[in-house]
Amino acid sequence: MSTTVANETKWLPQDKWFIPAAVGFGLCIASTEAKRYTALWSFDTKTPAIMAAIAVAMLVAFIVIILRYQKHRTDFTQSLPALITISTLQTLGVIGQLLQSLGVELSEPLVILTTTAAEASLLIFLFYAQLFLKTTIHKAAGGFIIGILVAGAIQLLAAMLWKPFVIAVVVALAPASAFLLVFASRLRLRELIWYQGLDHQERQVFYPADEAFRDAQAREEASKSVSAKPLSLLEICLSIFFLNIIFIGIHTQWTTQQDAGVTSFIIQTSAGLSLLLAGNLFLLLRRYFRADQGLIDFIRTLILPVALAGLYLSTLFNASAVLMYNMPLNFAHACLLLIIWLYPFRYSHNHAAFLGSSLLLFSYKAGWGVGVFGIMILPTISALPSDTVLIIIAFVAVVFLSVFLQLKRLRIGAGKLNDPESKQALGSQITPFDTACASISAKYHLTPREQEVFCLLARGRNAGYIARALTISDGTSRTHIMHIYQKLNITSQQALIDQVDIEMKEDSEHK
Repeated sequence: MSTTVANETKWLPQDKWFIPAAVGFGLCIASTEAKRYTALWSFDTKTPAIMAAIAVAMLVAFIVIILRYQKHRTDFTQSLPALITISTLQTLGVIGQLLQSLGVELSEPLVILTTTAAEASLLIFLFYAQLFLKTTIHKAAGGFIIGILVAGAIQLLAAMLWKPFVIAVVVALAPASAFLLVFASRLRLRELIWYQGLDHQERQVFYPADEAFRDAQAREEASKSVSAKPLSLLEICLSIFFLNIIFIGIHTQWTTQQDAGVTSFIIQTSAGLSLLLAGNLFLLLRRYFRADQGLIDFIRTLILPVALAGLYLSTLFNASAVLMYNMPLNFAHACLLLIIWLYPFRYSHNHAAFLGSSLLLFSYKAGWGVGVFGIMILPTISALPSDTVLIIIAFVAVVFLSVFLQLKRLRIGAGKLNDPESKQALGSQITPFDTACASISAKYHLTPREQEVFCLLARGRNAGYIARALTISDGTSRTHIMHIYQKLNITSQQALIDQVDIEMKEDSEHK
């Protein structure tokens, strides 16, 4: 292999696109959060007309996106008309907000249009989800973590830097995010085309990338036989809907306590710090991120007490300790976004993954809309304590859903245990394959950990899969594989699989 190709190993396929995609996703999150930059500007409570316009616009937008994807399988990450339209609307909406914050009087229809347009960046969030759904869940989790850290840093610095400069940055967030999305998507496509054009021998130089490619192929095959049930998606959508209603307590505190001074500064900086805290925590836990129901339930269960603590502290200390309740609420909000980001991976590469993302984000926005109307608008036009009642209803609904889901899974588990076929399967867990693996492991004196790696290798798993399955680093996984190859005196995984097949045949002949 030539020196040129050897040097290219420093830039593995499917890697160059990741950083611009992750940074662009961070700009996207910052764009959606920009209206909450309390140190930059403050706005009056939204009117029923504004909320109605936002509801109609979001409903139409999601319907159009879903129908277009269903009919044409549109790759929105490379759709220039869609991205230009959305980023233009978002920019116009931010400019409208800027003019209002400067005291410029706008007509009511213009206020409604600009406020509605300022919600458009949520659709760019959806398009970033479509891009990362084409990769592995760990690559997507890494992109989410970088995005959260970038958004948190922007929100924190926006409260400290020169205001005109910050305003210019905020105006440019949506266009920059859309540009980076198109750039990263096209770069990834070029890398895949180049990589798939290599022959088998050339691909060996890029083994980690080949591993990622085969892992993606395995997920594609798995999606044909395994998929999340529609009822599960409905349940998670309802959970996100009710949880986001609870988080409107954040909006309530912001709108009542903004003073264009110290309190507004503390609100924004605490929100930025909480995103940075969440990003660093997710970074520590990244290895354990999977799209299984257990992790989703854990995150959802974590959100409830954190949100409850935030709401309790907000009523206990009011404006005197805004940092104490604003940070836990924003942290819980980041966890909610993580659920929306991870859950569609239960569908693997099936086209239903993008539809799942669409429904989850729509549920998220619907919860926001109902919460804003019930907590911030309805009390101003009615004597009923609708804000308290709505929060209580949302909490009860989330708890009920969690208990219901847990009981349902317990019943399903009990049913499988009582099933005669399941009992028979449990009673005969030791298969000829396991016996062959144990025999070879004993013959070549493999360590207990090497035996675990050996069995996974014999099943055709790659180093990345083994690292995640055994909760070890990729480097440790590759070291174990190298030692196994050396002990067995083989040079490829196929030779290992062949050796297990031979051992199984010999065992069957002896019987």
